[in-house]
Amino acid sequence: LDSSPPLPQPGGGQAHPMVLLLGAAWPVLQPLAAPSARSATSFRALCDFFVLAMRAGGAAPLLPWLPQLLDAILAGLAAHNLAHALALASDGAVCALQTLAAAVERFGPEEAATPLLSAALDRAAGFAVPNLAAALGASQDAAAPLADVCVAFLELLYRAALFCSEALPPPLLDSALALCARALRQPSRDLVRAAAALAARLAESDELRPRLLASEAGPARALLGGLLVALASHAAHEMLPRVADAMRALLSCCGAEAGDAVLRAALSAEHAFLTATSAAPPSADDFHAAALAAVDDALAFRAVACDFALLARATAPPPQEALRSQVFSASLSPPD
Repeated sequence: LDSSPPLPQPGGGQAHPMVLLLGAAWPVLQPLAAPSARSATSFRALCDFFVLAMRAGGAAPLLPWLPQLLDAILAGLAAHNLAHALALASDGAVCALQTLAAAVERFGPEEAATPLLSAALDRAAGFAVPNLAAALGASQDAAAPLADVCVAFLELLYRAALFCSEALPPPLLDSALALCARALRQPSRDLVRAAAALAARLAESDELRPRLLASEAGPARALLGGLLVALASHAAHEMLPRVADAMRALLSCCGAEAGDAVLRAALSAEHAFLTATSAAPPSADDFHAAALAAVDDALAFRAVACDFALLARATAPPPQEALRSQVFSASLSPPD
């Protein structure tokens, strides 16, 4: 189907084969997303077909079908909402969110699709955000079963920020930022990866950046606090560069004066956590000065962030040669 030429239609003219296939199969496909159809297996198969259809058909031929596709995906998300049996709901919700992300990527560049995608993202957030925010704000045990759903939702927002940032209205973006900050505090590699990627993308986007800087005590500080906690406690070693890059992007988008204030505020708010268990706690003042000085140098910033993580997690003072920079050298006592 990817390379098939347009086929003649019964009433004249030509159409992409996938358009004809969708038209013929729709009466069978649509009920699979209905609220009464809660089979995770059938809904997963439906989502797989939608993704393949979008890849094969392309944005322009399938644009007239976008309202029906989005309605079916969102009906499935409603049917498999997290209020239902958790194992079933989680799997179905992940499928729906991943399929919606594929639609955002495929149709995002089409200007005519923007209102439809914006409405779909808003409806998806209405289903997902309340449950995810409650879970991430509770204990780690409460958050763990919904980690896959949260990752899928954050990746959906990342695709939207990348391919159609104008489809993210401010209220949805504010909810996304709050969810992202909470996700960074969870000991899940995939959550940290997805949240750090979204934070960096938002900071790099000219259209979306203003929401990060709405107030000194707002989203930027919350995200920096989450990134600091991830560095200091649970981000996997291979994830440290990504966390550092997200932090650098946030500080860079703030500018020198605001970056200074926001980072100082985040370090102050998280100070008790950052120094609670370390045998060689890093100096907040040293990190603050070094991070701001290295904000234009990705490699230097990563070195400072990795040293910060090493010291914050230390069960014993590490040797000087373990440090990648000289920022914290003075805080380590020389061996006897």
